[in-house]
Amino acid sequence: MKNNNKKRISKTTVMKQYGFTEKMIADYLPAPELATNPHYRSAPKMKLWYEDDVIRIAQEPEVKTKLDALNARRNSTGMKQAAATRHDTNVIKNAVSKGMNPMAHRKTKTSVNRERNHNRKQIERMCEQPYPDWYPKARNMHRKFILHVGATNSGKTHDALEALKAAKSGVYLSPLRLLALEVGDDLRDAGIACNVITGEEQDLQTNATHTACTIEMMEPELKYDVAVIDEAQMIADENRGGSWTNAIIGVAANEIHVCMAPEALNIVKTLIESCGDECAIVKHERKTELIPMTNPIHATASDIQTGDALIAFSRRDVLSTAAKLESQGVKTSVIYGALPWKVRKEEARKFREHETKVVVSTDAIGMGLNLPIRRVIFTADSKYDGKEMRPLHADEIKQIAGRAGRYGIYPKGYVTGTDGHIANHVRDGIIAGFNTIDKAMISIPRELMMNEDIELTDIIRAWNETDITKLFGGLNDCPFIRENTDNILSAAAWLEHADANQVLSRDDMISLITVQFDFTRDEQFELWSSLCRDYMRDGKLMRSCEPDAPNMNAKLDYYENYCHELAIMFSFAQHIGIMDTSLNALFMSYRNRVERRMITLMNGSKQNLAPVIQRHFSYYDDLDDDDYEQ
Repeated sequence: MKNNNKKRISKTTVMKQYGFTEKMIADYLPAPELATNPHYRSAPKMKLWYEDDVIRIAQEPEVKTKLDALNARRNSTGMKQAAATRHDTNVIKNAVSKGMNPMAHRKTKTSVNRERNHNRKQIERMCEQPYPDWYPKARNMHRKFILHVGATNSGKTHDALEALKAAKSGVYLSPLRLLALEVGDDLRDAGIACNVITGEEQDLQTNATHTACTIEMMEPELKYDVAVIDEAQMIADENRGGSWTNAIIGVAANEIHVCMAPEALNIVKTLIESCGDECAIVKHERKTELIPMTNPIHATASDIQTGDALIAFSRRDVLSTAAKLESQGVKTSVIYGALPWKVRKEEARKFREHETKVVVSTDAIGMGLNLPIRRVIFTADSKYDGKEMRPLHADEIKQIAGRAGRYGIYPKGYVTGTDGHIANHVRDGIIAGFNTIDKAMISIPRELMMNEDIELTDIIRAWNETDITKLFGGLNDCPFIRENTDNILSAAAWLEHADANQVLSRDDMISLITVQFDFTRDEQFELWSSLCRDYMRDGKLMRSCEPDAPNMNAKLDYYENYCHELAIMFSFAQHIGIMDTSLNALFMSYRNRVERRMITLMNGSKQNLAPVIQRHFSYYDDLDDDDYEQ
């Protein structure tokens, strides 16, 4: 009988959403089709079932009885833990988030507590030395810091980059991949041979003296004359802040320029003092006045002026706003996180050269891409932060609004919202003081995870549970907070309970859990887990990391997904050490083809793009993700 429902689902979805065990899948479901993941077409082929078959079979009396019994048993804590051994990814996530060992049902409560106490003491012993001493090359140098402190549009990064350009060798440590690409282009335009390295690409030049890279890519063993660490207030970010701590403590450069908002000054000084290095402070004032407007400005042709930037917080809202303006005869540029660098650069060029009147952007505009903006107009005053919708914080408003009043073009900058409520919230954010950052995030040291006497998940859990004041020399006024480990802990739990033909080395496991992907996004997890299975099956990936050629007749959302796919596959190949010149060239070739096609689409009508986004993305799926680019 012909199957009219074309939607197919993976084994993970069959188990997580419909409650089947692996044995029930084998006993009751028809043979799966071997096909590519519909979201990531370049991933290795995987087993897929038609969803209506799964639903129909789940209602058959014998199957329904078993599922009901399983669900009743799963409500007990013991079964929740035991389910982890059967690849129930959802239960693994829940167990991990609650700090439970998925195999703890095999142990008594006393033995579990004893083991946890032992692991915590092991962590304490391994972390007795002060944290700065984990970076011996930097400790054997006398480093000089120049701290550039000021608001957005105050020239602090410009001055730091001038010092970098004048150096014989140097590194720029960027908060975002696209800012690393922008600075890399800037250095090359100045005649400096510069490597560009991010989690998604590496563009190496012969005899390069400089490197522009995302901050996670810092090499503590390499020595430089000058280093620039940008946006150091991100040291408080719970997911990535540890990279700024590591850079300040560990980058091996004679002279280090750190650019930051005022709220980060005290904690950065504390870290520098703990290293025994010296620092000088340079305070930067805005070059132009920033004025909060009392009246709102509506997103209509009658209210919008040349040089305006409208800020939204999702791709859907960016494209629908641009489409609305274009329907009224206003030419627009658009910028948001899912657009590749070359596409953003072209959109910015059109705005800069007055081919378009306004730019509609997410908060991606807050870092990098200096544009001739006179007024910043917020179309919303809340955003989804990866966990919940919440009002914009004052520091976020200042970062974005600071782009108004480009120095040398406009004598003043203005900021407001599209309605009175938004305008008031924005104005309050601008005039608010700042909250001093008094703690720096710290990430779990790789050396700690290399202890093969303890399971990797147990190490990460013990790291989370150990009293941080007992680590790194027993600091009385500890300046550290642990970075969020949910992603690596969930990934490690999955690896420890995955079917495999070979046992992964600890080094391999650490490499796999640090691949840049979001464990909570099913499509990204499916791609990562399929690559892991292939690696564990053969001990190598062979052609699995080679992406398929892109479809050059698709719509915009296809190319955005394709770029996400390339990013995860590139990061995977890079982390396990199979990224060679030919594979890198293949990635760059496909990325360039996709970027050219996206530029062509962007040059067309935005009215044709907006319905595509609204039809294919749910609300939370289309929210901008610049904060997580690395």
